[in-house]
Amino acid sequence: FFTRSQKLYQLLEARLREELADADPTGQVEAYFGTRQLSYHLVLSPLLHHGGFGPHIGRYGGPYDVYTLLGPTGVTQRGLPEYGPRDQVLQIIWHEFRLAFVIPLSEEYYRIVRPHADLFAPLAEQMATIGYTHWFDCANEHLIRAITARLAHHHLGAEAGRRALREESGRGFRYIHAVAHRLEAYESQRDRYPTFAAFFPRLIAVFAELDPETLAH
Repeated sequence: FFTRSQKLYQLLEARLREELADADPTGQVEAYFGTRQLSYHLVLSPLLHHGGFGPHIGRYGGPYDVYTLLGPTGVTQRGLPEYGPRDQVLQIIWHEFRLAFVIPLSEEYYRIVRPHADLFAPLAEQMATIGYTHWFDCANEHLIRAITARLAHHHLGAEAGRRALREESGRGFRYIHAVAHRLEAYESQRDRYPTFAAFFPRLIAVFAELDPETLAH
């Protein structure tokens, strides 16, 4: 299979390299979190759905070898998988790479996140349609998607950041504006919080401040 498909993969790789020639997604992610992982790997997966997966490998606590399995964003007129436009691909890569930074912290602070499961009830029906049936997963996705929106704000422009928040809220992540607002505090106080891990307890405290009756509508 790989021998037969080699030319296709080489073509897809060349096009994506050209698309991302002036971008540095790993550097942008590391700068935001204030920490580094062992390695980063972008795996083009043309048979995957639009979007991706973000596995990471390593001992608990990291650092990790981080992967993004990247599905195509479209199909060309010739029927070939397509990766683009640039801004859309960047946001997928940011999203998947940052799983390795966020999920281990969420697991460490699970006892703080779990008690706010009442926030899930107003979102449950819409969340189920996109595969999230538990509060913990929903909470993690709020964090990850809010970070993606903030990176879009910084690297793609303020309107791109606002658009990302609107789109994610429309998908059912209705607490994302509150999470993004709390992230602004992190960004403005990096002297006090040099790493995302240092700020994480304050970030997840936002869940205790939310009112599901008013914010989920």
